[in-house]
Amino acid sequence: MRIHAAEAPCGSLHDSYPESVEVEDVRLAVYASFAGTGRAPEVDRLADRFSVSRQEIEQALRTLAADRHLALGADGSILMAHPFSSVPLGFSVMGTENRSGGLPG
Repeated sequence: MRIHAAEAPCGSLHDSYPESVEVEDVRLAVYASFAGTGRAPEVDRLADRFSVSRQEIEQALRTLAADRHLALGADGSILMAHPFSSVPLGFSVMGTENRSGGLPG
Protein backbone atom coordinates (compact mmCIF):
# COMPACT_ATOMS: atom_id res chain seq x y z
CA MET A 1 0.00 0.00 0.00
CA ARG A 2 1.16 3.48 -0.79
CA ILE A 3 0.48 6.61 1.21
CA HIS A 4 0.53 10.30 0.32
CA ALA A 5 0.58 12.63 3.31
CA ALA A 6 -1.50 15.42 1.81
CA GLU A 7 -4.49 13.19 1.12
CA ALA A 8 -4.16 10.33 3.59
CA PRO A 9 -6.35 10.28 6.69
CA CYS A 10 -5.01 8.85 9.91
CA GLY A 11 -6.26 5.32 10.05
CA SER A 12 -5.54 1.72 9.45
CA LEU A 13 -2.80 0.29 7.31
CA HIS A 14 -5.61 -1.39 5.40
CA ASP A 15 -7.23 1.85 4.19
CA SER A 16 -6.58 2.80 0.59
CA TYR A 17 -4.28 5.73 -0.11
CA PRO A 18 -3.02 7.49 -3.22
CA GLU A 19 0.34 6.23 -4.45
CA SER A 20 3.53 7.76 -3.11
CA VAL A 21 5.42 5.72 -0.48
CA GLU A 22 4.87 2.08 0.44
CA VAL A 23 4.03 1.90 4.14
CA GLU A 24 5.37 -1.66 4.29
CA ASP A 25 8.68 -0.49 2.81
CA VAL A 26 8.93 2.15 5.54
CA ARG A 27 8.17 -0.48 8.20
CA LEU A 28 10.87 -2.77 6.86
CA ALA A 29 13.38 0.10 6.72
CA VAL A 30 12.67 0.95 10.37
CA TYR A 31 13.19 -2.68 11.44
CA ALA A 32 16.36 -2.97 9.31
CA SER A 33 17.77 0.13 10.99
CA PHE A 34 17.09 -1.21 14.48
CA ALA A 35 18.48 -4.64 13.62
CA GLY A 36 21.55 -3.28 11.84
CA THR A 37 22.50 -0.31 14.02
CA GLY A 38 20.53 -0.71 17.24
CA ARG A 39 18.91 2.66 16.57
CA ALA A 40 15.74 4.04 15.06
CA PRO A 41 16.21 5.77 11.71
CA GLU A 42 15.73 9.51 11.48
CA VAL A 43 12.68 10.70 9.56
CA ASP A 44 14.83 12.77 7.19
CA ARG A 45 16.98 9.73 6.35
CA LEU A 46 13.86 7.72 5.54
CA ALA A 47 12.57 10.54 3.35
CA ASP A 48 15.89 10.65 1.50
CA ARG A 49 15.98 6.88 1.10
CA PHE A 50 12.52 6.79 -0.49
CA SER A 51 12.84 10.14 -2.31
CA VAL A 52 9.67 11.49 -0.70
CA SER A 53 8.85 14.40 1.60
CA ARG A 54 9.31 14.31 5.34
CA GLN A 55 5.52 14.70 5.66
CA GLU A 56 4.92 11.51 3.67
CA ILE A 57 7.25 9.55 5.95
CA GLU A 58 5.62 11.07 9.04
CA GLN A 59 2.20 9.98 7.75
CA ALA A 60 3.48 6.47 7.03
CA LEU A 61 4.89 6.31 10.58
CA ARG A 62 1.58 7.49 12.05
CA THR A 63 -0.19 4.80 10.04
CA LEU A 64 2.22 2.16 11.34
CA ALA A 65 1.73 3.47 14.89
CA ALA A 66 -2.06 3.35 14.52
CA ASP A 67 -1.70 -0.30 13.51
CA ARG A 68 0.64 -0.88 16.48
CA HIS A 69 3.75 -1.70 14.48
CA LEU A 70 5.56 1.28 16.02
CA ALA A 71 5.36 3.53 19.05
CA LEU A 72 6.03 7.21 18.38
CA GLY A 73 7.08 9.95 20.75
CA ALA A 74 5.19 13.22 21.12
CA ASP A 75 7.60 14.75 18.60
CA GLY A 76 6.89 11.99 16.06
CA SER A 77 10.22 10.21 16.60
CA ILE A 78 10.27 6.41 16.60
CA LEU A 79 10.47 5.11 20.16
CA MET A 80 9.77 1.45 19.49
CA ALA A 81 9.39 -1.03 16.68
CA HIS A 82 8.45 -4.09 18.68
CA PRO A 83 10.59 -5.70 20.09
CA PHE A 84 13.21 -2.97 19.45
CA SER A 85 13.35 0.20 21.54
CA SER A 86 15.29 3.42 21.17
CA VAL A 87 14.76 4.34 24.83
CA PRO A 88 15.87 2.52 28.00
CA LEU A 89 13.05 0.43 29.43
CA GLY A 90 14.75 -0.87 32.55
CA PHE A 91 15.32 -4.45 31.44
CA SER A 92 17.66 -6.24 29.10
CA VAL A 93 17.49 -8.99 26.55
CA MET A 94 20.48 -11.27 26.41
CA GLY A 95 21.64 -13.52 23.64
CA THR A 96 24.56 -15.89 23.61
CA GLU A 97 26.87 -13.10 22.46
CA ASN A 98 25.14 -9.83 23.22
CA ARG A 99 22.98 -7.86 25.60
CA SER A 100 20.54 -5.09 24.79
CA GLY A 101 17.60 -3.23 26.24
CA GLY A 102 19.01 -0.09 27.79
CA LEU A 103 20.91 -1.39 30.81
CA PRO A 104 24.62 -0.79 31.23
CA GLY A 105 26.58 -3.67 29.70
